[in-house]
Amino acid sequence: MITPILILFLLSCTTQPQTGTLSGVIHLSGETDASVYFEIKDIPTGVYNVVTIKDLFGFKYIYNLQIDNGSNSLENFFAEKKKGKY
Repeated sequence: MITPILILFLLSCTTQPQTGTLSGVIHLSGETDASVYFEIKDIPTGVYNVVTIKDLFGFKYIYNLQIDNGSNSLENFFAEKKKGKY
Protein backbone atom coordinates (compact mmCIF):
# COMPACT_ATOMS: atom_id res chain seq x y z
CA MET A 1 0.00 0.00 0.00
CA ILE A 2 1.35 3.43 -0.91
CA THR A 3 1.09 6.03 1.84
CA PRO A 4 0.78 9.56 0.41
CA ILE A 5 2.61 12.27 2.31
CA LEU A 6 2.82 15.89 1.28
CA ILE A 7 6.07 17.71 2.04
CA LEU A 8 6.15 21.47 1.50
CA PHE A 9 9.16 23.76 1.48
CA LEU A 10 8.43 27.28 2.65
CA LEU A 11 10.40 30.53 2.76
CA SER A 12 13.77 30.12 1.11
CA CYS A 13 16.15 32.63 2.70
CA THR A 14 18.74 32.62 -0.09
CA THR A 15 18.81 32.19 -3.85
CA GLN A 16 22.18 30.67 -4.73
CA PRO A 17 22.52 28.78 -8.07
CA GLN A 18 23.69 25.54 -6.39
CA THR A 19 21.21 22.77 -5.58
CA GLY A 20 20.98 19.90 -3.14
CA THR A 21 19.01 16.71 -2.62
CA LEU A 22 17.05 16.00 0.55
CA SER A 23 16.32 12.38 1.43
CA GLY A 24 15.21 10.50 4.49
CA VAL A 25 12.67 8.24 6.12
CA ILE A 26 9.50 9.38 7.84
CA HIS A 27 8.36 6.96 10.55
CA LEU A 28 4.59 6.84 11.09
CA SER A 29 3.46 5.39 14.40
CA GLY A 30 -0.10 4.48 15.29
CA GLU A 31 -2.29 1.42 14.86
CA THR A 32 0.12 0.10 12.23
CA ASP A 33 3.69 1.34 12.07
CA ALA A 34 5.06 2.29 8.66
CA SER A 35 8.10 3.99 7.24
CA VAL A 36 8.15 6.07 4.08
CA TYR A 37 11.35 6.87 2.16
CA PHE A 38 11.47 10.15 0.21
CA GLU A 39 13.94 11.98 -1.99
CA ILE A 40 13.56 15.51 -3.35
CA LYS A 41 16.12 16.68 -5.93
CA ASP A 42 17.27 20.05 -7.27
CA ILE A 43 16.40 22.12 -4.20
CA PRO A 44 18.19 25.49 -4.33
CA THR A 45 20.68 25.73 -1.47
CA GLY A 46 19.52 27.80 1.50
CA VAL A 47 17.55 27.64 4.72
CA TYR A 48 13.95 26.39 4.66
CA ASN A 49 10.98 25.86 6.92
CA VAL A 50 9.32 22.53 6.07
CA VAL A 51 5.88 21.16 6.89
CA THR A 52 4.69 17.58 6.37
CA ILE A 53 1.00 16.77 6.10
CA LYS A 54 -0.59 13.32 6.38
CA ASP A 55 -4.23 12.32 6.86
CA LEU A 56 -4.89 11.27 10.48
CA PHE A 57 -1.40 12.50 11.49
CA GLY A 58 -1.84 16.24 11.00
CA PHE A 59 1.02 18.68 10.46
CA LYS A 60 4.64 18.50 11.57
CA TYR A 61 7.05 21.41 11.18
CA ILE A 62 10.82 21.56 10.79
CA TYR A 63 12.30 25.04 11.10
CA ASN A 64 15.60 26.34 9.69
CA LEU A 65 16.48 23.25 7.67
CA GLN A 66 19.78 23.91 5.89
CA ILE A 67 20.03 22.56 2.34
CA ASP A 68 23.65 22.43 1.16
CA ASN A 69 25.04 21.63 -2.28
CA GLY A 70 24.92 17.84 -2.81
CA SER A 71 23.24 15.27 -0.56
CA ASN A 72 21.33 16.22 2.61
CA SER A 73 19.46 13.83 4.87
CA LEU A 74 16.60 14.15 7.31
CA GLU A 75 17.12 11.63 10.09
CA ASN A 76 14.82 10.37 12.84
CA PHE A 77 11.67 12.09 11.63
CA PHE A 78 8.63 10.67 13.45
CA ALA A 79 4.92 11.40 13.18
CA GLU A 80 2.24 10.03 15.52
CA LYS A 81 -1.33 9.25 14.62
CA LYS A 82 -3.80 11.69 16.19
CA LYS A 83 -6.37 10.32 18.62
CA GLY A 84 -10.06 11.00 18.42
CA LYS A 85 -12.85 10.93 15.86
CA TYR A 86 -12.24 11.82 12.21
